[in-house]
Amino acid sequence: MVEAAALGLRLRRRAWAAPVVLALAFTGIVWTARGVDVAYGSEGMHIAVAAVVATVALVAGGLAWLRHLRSGRLSDLAVALAFALVVPGENLFAVALPTLLNHEVPVPSAYWVAAALELLSALVLLLATVAGGRRIGLRGAAALAAGLAVLVAGLAAGLVFLAPGLPLPIDPALSPVGPLWPVLIGSHTMIALEAAVALVLLGAGSVAVLRARLQGDPVFALLGPALLVGGIAAANYVLFPSLYSYWVYSGDVLRLSFCLVLAWGVAVEVRSSVRRAIDAAVLEERRRLARDLHDGVAQELAFIATEVAELDDGSEPSLAWIASAAERGLYEARRAIAALTLPLGLPLGELLEASLEDVAARSGVALDLEVERDVAVSPAVTEAVLRVAREAATNAVRHGHATKLRIVLRGERGIELSVEDNGSGIDDGAVHAGFGLTSLRERTELTGGRLRVSAATGGGAVVTAEWPT
Repeated sequence: MVEAAALGLRLRRRAWAAPVVLALAFTGIVWTARGVDVAYGSEGMHIAVAAVVATVALVAGGLAWLRHLRSGRLSDLAVALAFALVVPGENLFAVALPTLLNHEVPVPSAYWVAAALELLSALVLLLATVAGGRRIGLRGAAALAAGLAVLVAGLAAGLVFLAPGLPLPIDPALSPVGPLWPVLIGSHTMIALEAAVALVLLGAGSVAVLRARLQGDPVFALLGPALLVGGIAAANYVLFPSLYSYWVYSGDVLRLSFCLVLAWGVAVEVRSSVRRAIDAAVLEERRRLARDLHDGVAQELAFIATEVAELDDGSEPSLAWIASAAERGLYEARRAIAALTLPLGLPLGELLEASLEDVAARSGVALDLEVERDVAVSPAVTEAVLRVAREAATNAVRHGHATKLRIVLRGERGIELSVEDNGSGIDDGAVHAGFGLTSLRERTELTGGRLRVSAATGGGAVVTAEWPT
């Protein structure tokens, strides 16, 4: 799971530029290449694009709101509020409302409200990207949402009140087909608004991509490219404000592309949310099993080991075997408890450190760890590495009476594990005939590795296990 997540993050870091490059290339071709015509005169197509934008924005805003409930971060709340503004903004006012009201003539106030809300949404998205890890309480979130709602209501009411004096952003019947020189057509105020939206979205997208690269934030790794494509779409609306005409043009195509990139991010977030829910359920079940083992099997085995030790006066050899069996069972129970209580998804290095520190805490042996913490391997190899390391360390303390252990884990060319102790060493017969070492060797070979046991310099033993790449 860790390996897949790391690979996914690396792919997202590398792929963020692809939609942006494609959007820039598309814009350049449309506005410079003669004979390239992407115009489509259809009011119904406008409504269809608006429906797609509204649907994706609602889903994305809902997921951001759920993230805010878990994290309490201002950035998640701002993303949710920004996408909530998209639906009543450029979709309801600019496209759906005039059509549903059967206006035969354009409604200037609706267009201007849409443009104002578009800029407000872009500013809130910029706030989301620069907020960092800041948290906001329930009262602060409610105050921010209420203030934004009052601002939107006041803005809409003011623009509707000024409706008689508001000009049309662009002649709705104006066609983008053919030479459009100069390309900056329509109301200068609308052009300035769209330019501001483009600059804000491009800035927000750049900050989001930078945060993703520096902090490894998977959400902003997906939000950043979407915002950059949205900024390029707004720049196309500067050149020809097709959002306010009967024509579907380059800006609308790129706005749809923005939704596709955002929908990709939504799908990744949904998958991550499902995975988190599954991991939480699995972890809770593992902890329940660990509690049952600790309160049941481990306690009973500890009682047996203690009672047998008190009864053993040397006259009955079988008591020593019983005590040894109880100790081995207690060790296995504690190993299982330690494994069950470890968090899911940790890299191999962190799991190995936690496992060996548990051995050291119980036995009092000194640890010298040289471990690469971010090594990622399959679950089967992870289990084999942990088992070999823990068993070798326990044997060194129990049978070799070691007081110091040196553990090395490297992952440059495959996995290399070394457990060296300063104990009394191990004889050749035990190396080849001991059941514990035979079991570890078989476990290692079953996962594609090999295990060796040799004498350490100055006494003690070295257990080395290797798994090729």
